[in-house]
Amino acid sequence: MSRRAVGIGLISVGWMGRAHSRAYRNVVEHYPELEVRPELVVAADLVEANRRDAVDLLGYRDAVADWREVLAHPEVQAVSICSPNYLHRELALAAASAGKPFWIEKPMGRGLAESDDIARAAAEAGVVTAVGFSYRNPPAIQKARELIAAGRLGRITNVRVSFLADYSSDPDGALMWRFIRDRAGSGVYGDLLSHGFDLASHLVGPIAEVSAAQETFIAERPQLTGAAIGHNATATGAPGAVENEDYAAVIARFENGALGVFESSRIAVGPRAE
Repeated sequence: MSRRAVGIGLISVGWMGRAHSRAYRNVVEHYPELEVRPELVVAADLVEANRRDAVDLLGYRDAVADWREVLAHPEVQAVSICSPNYLHRELALAAASAGKPFWIEKPMGRGLAESDDIARAAAEAGVVTAVGFSYRNPPAIQKARELIAAGRLGRITNVRVSFLADYSSDPDGALMWRFIRDRAGSGVYGDLLSHGFDLASHLVGPIAEVSAAQETFIAERPQLTGAAIGHNATATGAPGAVENEDYAAVIARFENGALGVFESSRIAVGPRAE
């Protein structure tokens, strides 16, 4: 089979950027029916070590410091936006303006206004987009959705969703960008529970009403000096305030009358919802 090459550009070579890159490399093996072959063209990251990894470990042909070079590259046909949340709007609007289809990590924006801006820009540019709600893609989930839609499971009366993780359970974990409201927006709502809302809505239908409680149990963390990859890093700097939620509990009513119970934590010792 002759496969059409699709040039891929990556913005931010962090934990999710590396996950996207591995997924692109596995497309031909896992989806042999697709007549495409992703080619890793160029990655952008401000950290020199990450740029080296992009080429030496992930297989990109080139790595640059300025993300604008990714969008301007003539061989880049699709872009993964894996940067911290506070950059999402700027990057997504630039990608749409450049006519580049993009996959953007969730939460798409730091709030409704930014998310609306991104969705509107993509629609006006006519580019194909996706948000990183990867839990909806496994075949088992698609089969469950099919069974529910066909009425094979009867009336769905209640839904329970739990996304628990321990990546922030260490109080000495650094005060990274994801704990700062003007950089991350929400805390565990956007980082984990957004997956739960998307998955439940994908299976059962739209959510009409919610009632919620949230709490920040680790109120201060040592400030980070230097760069870090992933969700956590140890630090010894002066303490700073955590500005968004560690834990959230939500009761929801779906449009079809079903009730949902959602729970998420980033400090639950042991579980690792990844």
